[in-house]
Amino acid sequence: MTRNEMIYNAREKYIKTGITNDITEAMGLYMADIGERDEPLFITTPEIHKLKEILKKLRPLCEDCESELFLKLAAKDINGKEYPTAWVCSKCDLVEYSDKTPGEWLMVLQNENRKSDI
Repeated sequence: MTRNEMIYNAREKYIKTGITNDITEAMGLYMADIGERDEPLFITTPEIHKLKEILKKLRPLCEDCESELFLKLAAKDINGKEYPTAWVCSKCDLVEYSDKTPGEWLMVLQNENRKSDI
């Protein structure tokens, strides 16, 4: 499914039905709906750039050493289990594996960014 198809589907399901007037919120709802059905979520190049911009302003900190964490894509743990993402601290080697995709992290960080702007 392309990004444009996802936007179209989100608009049809959430905006035209009156659930929301915000396309970002509609996309978040739509992506959550897709995730519940175990369909793969893809992130496009513009979304990666947007994620990088948000990470410049709002990068999580390591709970052990307070250094900035970096988002690693397609991470594997020591047992070979694959995860879509992992937060990695280059200073103390902490790794927090996550089942969230980069697109889902983008939505989480955008929401946190909006809260900090208020």
